[in-house]
Amino acid sequence: MKKLFLLLLIGIMATLVACGNKDNSGAEKEKKTVAQDTETKKAPTESSNEVKESTTDEEFVKDGTPLSKAGQYNIDKTYGTKIILKKITSPNLSMDLGSLNLVINDVKIFERKGAPQEELDTVFSNSSIPPSDPYYTIQVRYSLENKGSESLSYNGFEYLVTDQKQQINVLNELQGGNGVHEIQSGALLENEYIICVLKPENVENINKITLKTSIVYDTASYDSVADSKNIDIQFK
Repeated sequence: MKKLFLLLLIGIMATLVACGNKDNSGAEKEKKTVAQDTETKKAPTESSNEVKESTTDEEFVKDGTPLSKAGQYNIDKTYGTKIILKKITSPNLSMDLGSLNLVINDVKIFERKGAPQEELDTVFSNSSIPPSDPYYTIQVRYSLENKGSESLSYNGFEYLVTDQKQQINVLNELQGGNGVHEIQSGALLENEYIICVLKPENVENINKITLKTSIVYDTASYDSVADSKNIDIQFK
């Protein structure tokens, strides 16, 4: 009887040992699986962070949004040239030229880097300034409102002069925009602009420009409505 009891006890002990080994093996296997899953999840996160850091540039402005802070840049869709905003001032300066109200919205100086020869040939074809890489342009954005009862003719800005003694004959050296306008009574022309080329050696030291407006005429009689005026604009 004692032998029988002893054999049963040995059998029970063997069964418990086997179950314990099986549970430990399963636990170890589960731990390894969790660890592997954790490493798998970490890997793509680290990789995606590396890609994000290498491709994100806070100064790059896309989707045609206007550059608004010095240091921002975009890429010219036509030539692939890098366009960097060097200086900007937004005076929203208003001036009455007779019954014509002129508002200077903003003035921007751009650096254009890596321009192809085709672009340089186009820009410098009528310029006294020799081509360079990079080269620099100045843009003046403005609006015109005719508050009178007659149509008015305005030939834009005659001259742009920098405090570095560069004089630009705007009507002869205009690279973009429209310098000549006929404004009907009650009309408001917004987001008009002119673009001219600057001497590269003077750009960093430009702190002020002076714009000289043209004479304003009555379109029908061609009588003078307002004389030309000088407008001083500071870069802050």
